[in-house]
Amino acid sequence: MIDESVKAIAEKLAIPVYEDALSPFSKELSKGLVSIARMVNSGIFLVEDSVHAVTSVLRMTAENLALLAPEQISFDRPRVALQALNEARFAINEDEIQRLFSNLISASLDKKTSGIAHPAYIEIIKQLQPDEARILRFMFNKEKHRKGHAPTIDIVQQDSEDSNFGITSTTAEVNLICEDADCDNPENSVMYFSNLKRLGLLTPTSGTSFPKEEHERIFLSEKVKEICSVNSQLDRVSYKSGQYSFTGFGRGFVDSCVGRYSI
Repeated sequence: MIDESVKAIAEKLAIPVYEDALSPFSKELSKGLVSIARMVNSGIFLVEDSVHAVTSVLRMTAENLALLAPEQISFDRPRVALQALNEARFAINEDEIQRLFSNLISASLDKKTSGIAHPAYIEIIKQLQPDEARILRFMFNKEKHRKGHAPTIDIVQQDSEDSNFGITSTTAEVNLICEDADCDNPENSVMYFSNLKRLGLLTPTSGTSFPKEEHERIFLSEKVKEICSVNSQLDRVSYKSGQYSFTGFGRGFVDSCVGRYSI
């Protein structure tokens, strides 16, 4: 059964990735990637969608590796590639997740980056939604000193100055990152960022590297109006600026799984 699955993958990989795919290097590259598929311990599901998912990951990996010099690629230590490919079969119709697996496999087979391709990243990818992958890519692709950061605000609602109750309500870490990253389901923003923080990829920080206009844009958005409407009796509204930033672990993750192959 495993051989039949690998055969199906090999046949699909035979389709040229580039016009020069018949070159000796391209043939060797395909052989190496198919051998990785063959070595996956638990085998590949004989389900067409799973075969397609693995094939897609291997094709993207071939495109990444074809950009490197042949001597820069090594299949000598395939542990990360094997484990990542084994999990990639579940990423059916999830292009963003397939891309993360492909980039991790590529990094692990590149002699220059294999040292940062940590096997723990496989478990992280398994726990990500495609929209969360879009968020990470969006933050990674920020310009220069804002790379790995994104603006947030804390909404502070208070009752009128002459009130005897002194009620204050704070809604933390409001942002437009999902909207800016073209997420499919931006209404799930709170869940996404809770998960990214739980996984140790992001952390909220006080202060900001963004201009005031970036935070004002959030404050004037429809999202904030909806939040404030819940406690409309608290009619004094202000905000505090903040931002999300990659943690050290998160930066290592995006360097391996988004990195130079980001599109």
